[in-house]
Amino acid sequence: MTISAIPMNDDRVASHFTKALSLLFVDDQGQEICRIANPAVSEGCAGKQRLVELLLAHKAERVVVRNIGERMLGKLLAHQLQVVQTECGRRSVAELANPKAAQMQPLTHASEGHLSFNHELKQANGRGGCHHGGQGKQAAAAGCCDSQTSTVAGQGCRGGGHGHGPGGHGHGHGGRGHGGCGRH
Repeated sequence: MTISAIPMNDDRVASHFTKALSLLFVDDQGQEICRIANPAVSEGCAGKQRLVELLLAHKAERVVVRNIGERMLGKLLAHQLQVVQTECGRRSVAELANPKAAQMQPLTHASEGHLSFNHELKQANGRGGCHHGGQGKQAAAAGCCDSQTSTVAGQGCRGGGHGHGPGGHGHGHGGRGHGGCGRH
């Protein structure tokens, strides 16, 4: 049995992995195992680390995303998790749970994730990433942030910045969108 983790906002796949309200864990038949609040939403960098730990604790082997930052994608891949991308948030859970579902793009390299505008800005300002009680540079070296913390004004998934991807035209970060299902 393959366990998949799907970031959800109510009954839809969340647009941003770390901003999802909850994680839905399902078996390969699409049957819900559990739904857990996403710690990354309210706990910042520490919550993102807890999110990875949550995936491992619930024995997820596969993570379904719409958009993910390159740092977080790198962490998931480093833990040998299979990451697949869907272009549409309105797919059935049974379809999303199926490892062989059509139109699911495997993500195999961290560079396939979105760049972190916040992380780059912090690096440029010498802040070194996350700050955990004065451990900013050590936390950054451990990779505690991902790119889903913000978008540049006018370039979010709902705010412009059209991109091209396997599904045609879609909204994306700075023109790096991955297509869409026609519903946003």
